[in-house]
Amino acid sequence: MSTLAALSFETAQALAAIGMAKNRSEVFREFEQNLKRLKDWRIIYADSGSSMLQTKRSDFSSGGCASSFFRGNALWIFDVETIEKKQSSTFLCGTGNYLDSNAASIIRSIAYNDNPHPEVLLKGKALGDFLGSNMRTNPYLYLWESQRHWNDRTRQGCRETFAAVHALGFESRGPDLEWGRRFRAEQRIEAEKIADVFLSAFQVELDKGLADEINEQVAMAEAMLVRTKIIEYSSRKSPQNKLHELIDFMNDELATIMTRELIVCADILCSGGESRFSQKLNGVRNGRDPFALLRNCAWDLFLPRALDMLAGAKPVEGMDFHLPHIITFDEDVAGILRLTELKSVALHRPSGSIFPFFNFDLTAWMSEHVGSKRGKALEVLFEKDAYNERAKRRSRSSIVEILNSDRQRLQDLLGR
Repeated sequence: MSTLAALSFETAQALAAIGMAKNRSEVFREFEQNLKRLKDWRIIYADSGSSMLQTKRSDFSSGGCASSFFRGNALWIFDVETIEKKQSSTFLCGTGNYLDSNAASIIRSIAYNDNPHPEVLLKGKALGDFLGSNMRTNPYLYLWESQRHWNDRTRQGCRETFAAVHALGFESRGPDLEWGRRFRAEQRIEAEKIADVFLSAFQVELDKGLADEINEQVAMAEAMLVRTKIIEYSSRKSPQNKLHELIDFMNDELATIMTRELIVCADILCSGGESRFSQKLNGVRNGRDPFALLRNCAWDLFLPRALDMLAGAKPVEGMDFHLPHIITFDEDVAGILRLTELKSVALHRPSGSIFPFFNFDLTAWMSEHVGSKRGKALEVLFEKDAYNERAKRRSRSSIVEILNSDRQRLQDLLGR
């Protein structure tokens, strides 16, 4: 059982009060009142202003962005030690710039082609401008995406991409034509040898269960998207009623409240259209392969969850916290990040489990989107009995069963 599945309602309440605090002073007061209960937890709280720990953010003119999953541009960290001392503490934070498949392919294209497309070179320049003099990036997200089609062709692409990304890390300028020529002439053979060693280790991780863990997360996101389209196409009820039905689906069938996915799906059902991601999913009915589209969109929706996983990864020796940034030229992914910014995260120090808190109060958000009367009725879902009851019913094996059944229902609705 995961740390979050085993989390007591009282601890979850305390974390929520801290994670959703209005300001840093309130974070301090709430934490101070729960010191004994939260001895194993650390709160990372995001805001604007100046702190020693700054996040980075850049919107690319060609689409996409480089960003953490936090709002604002500065982070403050709280744990039992800092609260008890009542003074500032020094934390060592490790940062990582993670490339999704879209961004990683840019570096590979410049490295392995004599004449890359001008648009590719423009994106390479944008990537270099964001990174500055430190060109080190991490292709882990790209590899996580790639393993869903894990065959000889995919592995060769990963080999080349890892080699290119590794070689770029020794540069002080972004990937351009000159760097690509130098890579092919001087660096390729050695970089590919290093890539082979890394990919062998990655294969071991996949075999140990990483692939199953990733695909389970994607299946949950896809289950939300598929049920959203079923509700949208099968009902003439108001958007508020449709969203209420989706919340019931999370509670009754998935036995979990998936806030990030709910925010994105609400944008679909309530015709908010705030992101290109929502607009793309409006075309499921007319698309050539709606289920491939839904699966791809589930992978886009998984990427912010992947940042959660990376933030909880064990830091390098001596580091207290790992702050991941994603670099993507996919506007769909960028739209999801903007729509689901975090106010804070609670980090369980022994296990690395992450508990995210979004930049709004969920109960108030639900009242706004489903109506105050329905919203009031839904508040029971966040009480102790409902919380514990969901934890008892939660089952990994049921997710795939629900998803497969809903795929068939949607297929019937689409007349496919």
